[in-house]
Amino acid sequence: MSGADDLARLTVTIDKANELFLSEEPKMVDVGGGVMRPTNAKVLADLATQMNGAQIYTSVALGLASTAQGSYFSVPSPESTEYLILYQNNAGAALEIRRYPSSKVVSSLEAGDFVGLGIQMKALAKETGYAWALVDSAGRAALLVRLDGTVEIPKFGPAKFFATELSPETGYVWVVKDSVGRIAIGVKTDGSVVAKLSSLEIDGLQVLQPTTDVWCLGDSLTGAVYNRLAAIMTDRKVIYGGAGGQTSVQIAARAGGNHALLTVDNNIIPSSGNVKVTSLSTAVLSYAKYSGTTTLMGWLSGVYGSLVCTHGTSNPLDTYTFERALPGSSVYCVPNSPFTPDTEALTYGIPIIFMGTNNPTSPEQIKADIEALVEQGPIVNKRFLILTPVMGGSREPGVSTNVGIGSDVYNGIKAVEDWATKKYGARVLKMREWSMQFNDGSPDDLDDVAKGVVPRSLRTDSVHWITAHSNRVAELIKNTIENWGW
Repeated sequence: MSGADDLARLTVTIDKANELFLSEEPKMVDVGGGVMRPTNAKVLADLATQMNGAQIYTSVALGLASTAQGSYFSVPSPESTEYLILYQNNAGAALEIRRYPSSKVVSSLEAGDFVGLGIQMKALAKETGYAWALVDSAGRAALLVRLDGTVEIPKFGPAKFFATELSPETGYVWVVKDSVGRIAIGVKTDGSVVAKLSSLEIDGLQVLQPTTDVWCLGDSLTGAVYNRLAAIMTDRKVIYGGAGGQTSVQIAARAGGNHALLTVDNNIIPSSGNVKVTSLSTAVLSYAKYSGTTTLMGWLSGVYGSLVCTHGTSNPLDTYTFERALPGSSVYCVPNSPFTPDTEALTYGIPIIFMGTNNPTSPEQIKADIEALVEQGPIVNKRFLILTPVMGGSREPGVSTNVGIGSDVYNGIKAVEDWATKKYGARVLKMREWSMQFNDGSPDDLDDVAKGVVPRSLRTDSVHWITAHSNRVAELIKNTIENWGW
């Protein structure tokens, strides 16, 4: 070794060097023999206290020539985003251990400038469960944005918590959540604090934001609206949840807002195969015009399986059976046990609730069923739209409707409209009144408007809409969702 080599043998701890150089990055000068030395005296003094043999050299070749087997040395990186590269002398070959960023990286990140850093936001396939990732040039994710809008930082793992403010509409003003959006601690609007740290939940597994999926839930009026909505909202998943002829009770039970109560033959779910349902409180799958079978997956007495309805043809009565999905031990099923439909994949989206047209004279029941569906599911910041029931009547020219203002049907629907708008505000779309603006100006349409019903030019029968009007409703739903920023 030359005198210059001895003079330049500055040993440093690379982690300490990185920390100090990021806060006050010095210029490097060649002090002789190819050894680099920082010009900043304070940094030099601090580094000199950390003697572990990791010297800084001008080249990898000089580092290898100047260090013993197993020793460490560093070389300034040629990349503008890096400061040093740490190597180990591995039997005469340079084994790269790690690289350290320059202060440019830190200052650029603080300024929000990612240009030239090799860091970018990358859109991910929805199947991954994530929408975006902040990745480096090697594809390693530093930050992930889930489909529900929550943020995950892989470095901290799934148990890391984050504080978040919420809209008072949710019942909370502030929560501490983990990286997938489950709440560990919540402060309610009344100032009370609730917490379940052991299971990371409050009143069940709760997620802050739903997905962007749209769930069209209702009766036969839902079908045409769904078709148009799926065609104009191609950037998101639109799910059909309509069933013709169903009342609000049936729809709510089918969607998991309330429960149908079942009794099975001999009160036993067998180890395999199906069992006849001998009594059923709510015909969740029934509709007399259907033939064949309809199936709904779910749980009965803790057993997962399918509730199957075989629809009557010559015999008008429907027959229900329950068939477990997998063989197992036979299970005793208490009479009138609740059937819980498997709607988990749907309840994380945005429900469009459109029901009550088939039981308009039961406003209190419709209110309860709407409320049950709104409250259903684990979403804290719930996103939903309610379409109120509609009414029509005769389409015969010159014949007035018999279900207009003052009738039981009208009074029932009006009660639902008033209650819903008072309770849920702009999330309610009053279909009956909204439709009146599209009357064609004919005496019959104007008579319908005067009687408070949907104009007959918009209907194919007493309640069902022509395609053009269903399309208008779908576009109203789309615009409302987008205006809400959902």
